[in-house]
Amino acid sequence: MLVFEVKSEFPFFSLPNHPVYLDSAATTQKPRVLIDAYSRLLCQGVANVHRSAYRLANQWTDAFEQARQTVADFLGANASSMVWTRGTTESINLVARCFVEPMLKPGDRIAVSLLEHHANLVPWQQVCQRTGAELVFLPLNVEHQLDVSKLDEFFSTPVRFVAVTAMSNALGIVNDIPAIVAAAHRHQAKVLVDAAQYVAHQPIHVRAWDCDFLAFSAHKLYGPTGLGVLYGKPQLLASMLPWLTGGEMVTSVQQFSAEFQQAPLKFEAGTPAFIEAVAFAEVLRWLGTLDRQAFHAQEQKLLQMLDKGLDDIRHVHRLIKVGERAAISSFVVEAWHASDVASLLNERNIALRAGQLCAMPLLARLQQPALLRVSLGLYSDENDINALLNTLNDLSASTKSTAQVNDNPISLMQQARSWEQKNRVLMQLGKQWSLPVPVPHHDSNQVQGCDSSTWLVGQYQQQQWTFAIDSEARIIRGIGALLSTLVNDKSSQQILAMDLAAELNQLGLTAHLSASRNNGVRAIIERIRQQVAAEVS
Repeated sequence: MLVFEVKSEFPFFSLPNHPVYLDSAATTQKPRVLIDAYSRLLCQGVANVHRSAYRLANQWTDAFEQARQTVADFLGANASSMVWTRGTTESINLVARCFVEPMLKPGDRIAVSLLEHHANLVPWQQVCQRTGAELVFLPLNVEHQLDVSKLDEFFSTPVRFVAVTAMSNALGIVNDIPAIVAAAHRHQAKVLVDAAQYVAHQPIHVRAWDCDFLAFSAHKLYGPTGLGVLYGKPQLLASMLPWLTGGEMVTSVQQFSAEFQQAPLKFEAGTPAFIEAVAFAEVLRWLGTLDRQAFHAQEQKLLQMLDKGLDDIRHVHRLIKVGERAAISSFVVEAWHASDVASLLNERNIALRAGQLCAMPLLARLQQPALLRVSLGLYSDENDINALLNTLNDLSASTKSTAQVNDNPISLMQQARSWEQKNRVLMQLGKQWSLPVPVPHHDSNQVQGCDSSTWLVGQYQQQQWTFAIDSEARIIRGIGALLSTLVNDKSSQQILAMDLAAELNQLGLTAHLSASRNNGVRAIIERIRQQVAAEVS
């Protein structure tokens, strides 16, 4: 199949007014082969696997185990090394609990990198807290790439286990996994590779990499959600006790004890996602018919086009400009919070990721509160890139507003008829609204639960309240202007009698804000009510 033909294999892109989808690192759109497989499998009848002896059950068990073999072939491994899980996160936690934690003693070291997704960081933090082990970080160079030249020096102080991503979900940096694994093995450390991002972009051969464990999720490889894969070297899986226990992972159960199956079945307690697994195998077979080298070349061409276009736009700054990357370009817009830019792009029907990208320690290193991330898939094309670049070029013009911020913000919102107009009013308020009182950016003033850092101060004088709300994000700052207008110069009793969420809903905000932004607004309202209630009591 030719590169330009593949988009037609994804029904999503035939929908009217579908967004320009540039968020494939979060999840991929689904090909027709997956949708057809689901429909066919469900229509032909289902039966649970590895249980009953009737024909339909045997057919499903055979298909389920053939799917395991298909995944094994995809990775260049044996089927006995493949464990079905719910996703990358569960796979990593399984290794953390069942292999790494039992072998640790206080003072042992686990190595990760600052490039990791939280799913490959937090489990190791927890293991260290439970065991007294030490979490250490692999060396990065000034370009935030893993510095392979310093690995032998790093491993000269013993490390028991290494967990490292093959490709950064935040920056697209591709790590030299064979070199990392070889260095770790020279110093007797075992290695887990998080391949959640990498797997959709380049072939993986676990024997060539020689990694001890590898994890990925089906939904990032054009497959279903709720399904993941853990590869483990057979001798290591055999040495591990199961994490989850229950039905079908046992060979016998007595009143006070049980005996477990061999790997991989001993790690698959309960009913597995067998329909998803069989459907995913269809996707892998379909992917096997494609010229993945040609698609990789197309992806790199699009990435270069995107990078050049971003570099040509004033006030746009890319985070990574050297080294090997795949499918991802992350950037910031000067003087804009990433969430605000994403909101404006959403007005133009462009979907990309904005925020901390489940990589807070990395963003702290980058000294950025949030990033905008473009991520490509098989179906991405030049039209998608041009749509994004044209919109970013128009960014300043698209935010012009005739609203005067000395007008009543509530009136301005009521006059704005469409969401696009309301969004522009919020952006203008966020840019120019004068806070009624100073808002120091202290931890004590920070509102927890917002997707961008937000602070609130309330002053109570002469039986009346004055609230001021500040935020890194202009839209939240604009909503803060609305809330302060609603509650300022009112008594405690008046404020407690108000339904502030309903007031914002009447202004047409709630339905258009993202779930995370609505959660943040609710957190601000709750903080106001808590301060007022504390004064009353």
